[in-house]
Amino acid sequence: MQHIPLTVMKKRNKSYAAGNHKKIMKSILLFAFLAVSQMGFAGGVDFFKGDFKAALDKAAAEGKPLLIDAYTVWCGPCKMLDAQVFQDEAAATYINKHFVAYKLDMEKGEGPWVAMKFRVQAYPTTLFLSAKGKLMTKEVGFPGKEGYLEWCTQIVEGKVQAFEHLDAHHLKLDFPEFYKRSFTSDQWKRKRATPEEVNAYLEGQEDLSTELNWSVLKGMSYTGHKYIAWAVEHAEQLKKKYPATEIDDLLNRYIMQKVGSLKGEETIAEMERRIQSVVDEVKPSDNKDIKENLLLNLYFSRKAYARLLDYAYAISEGAAPSPGLLNSACWGIYEESDDLKLVKRAIDEMHTAIAEEPHPNYIDTLAHLYFKDGQLNKARKYALEALEKGRARDMQMAETEKLLDKLN
Repeated sequence: MQHIPLTVMKKRNKSYAAGNHKKIMKSILLFAFLAVSQMGFAGGVDFFKGDFKAALDKAAAEGKPLLIDAYTVWCGPCKMLDAQVFQDEAAATYINKHFVAYKLDMEKGEGPWVAMKFRVQAYPTTLFLSAKGKLMTKEVGFPGKEGYLEWCTQIVEGKVQAFEHLDAHHLKLDFPEFYKRSFTSDQWKRKRATPEEVNAYLEGQEDLSTELNWSVLKGMSYTGHKYIAWAVEHAEQLKKKYPATEIDDLLNRYIMQKVGSLKGEETIAEMERRIQSVVDEVKPSDNKDIKENLLLNLYFSRKAYARLLDYAYAISEGAAPSPGLLNSACWGIYEESDDLKLVKRAIDEMHTAIAEEPHPNYIDTLAHLYFKDGQLNKARKYALEALEKGRARDMQMAETEKLLDKLN
């Protein structure tokens, strides 16, 4: 029932992120939220109703930055952002006071053009524009309420400057067809670009750092095209023209390419040395997080679950790892390990996770572990609890129901 994520969080109190629910974004430090007056709260963030141009005009008229919630209807973390931030009284009051807020479905109307302009490819993404409509920064994922409000306070306190050449009033650049094809509003007609298409296009460009060429280079980086290496070489120059989050994301992708498959024939020790070598070579700004996430993924892919749990605790600064990380590791133990000592450890770890966050999926994992350990009464108890809590959330609990069938 539980899937191992491609990227995992290593610390507590972090939330799921970035469009695909199987991916969990990297750790973001929690910050104290600026106290705000709660007077005048009217039931959530007051999102502007109107088209994109009208939202830009409203921000200009009020002299406020524009906060754009770039979402899709199918995005689970987008709904978490809505519930935990936009419907939170203190958060909504703060956002309403300091921003013009605007929701934009990235698969309808002007959404695909905004996505192409600002290279929005994961959800939720929050775009912060100045009152003049110039991009200040873009943040991907949902880091929890405290993390999200820290993004906002960075803007409000003037710690982020606008990129004057990244103007939202000019959306429709002369994008190549393969680029537009990957952003079409009809998700069934989208087609991924090929590295050959991207290489051929960029080979003919004199300046790869123009807005148009950067959009192609960064937006199509999933193809693994050869110009990613150029961007790594010119990272500091590019950070003067584009949000650092975009440059760091590209550096992360490059590191993953250089590290290669985590499931190769090398020993774990050899892969640990390779990861350290590549991180030292590229020197990304968040190299500690990147290295730690790569090592966690290495241990996941090699099914070295005891090592994974030990490392997760080692880097969690004296606290328990995130419930999501514990759950993924312990589900792997349930599926893959016949070591009953490790199974018993997994049971203890899941009690830790549930004490932090009693999610139905986590309780389901605990029930399965008790089943594997032969403690059938406890397996039934927790399976019933998982089923009850899951149905209360309108979740599909097919694996829990199958387990109960085995127990009856």
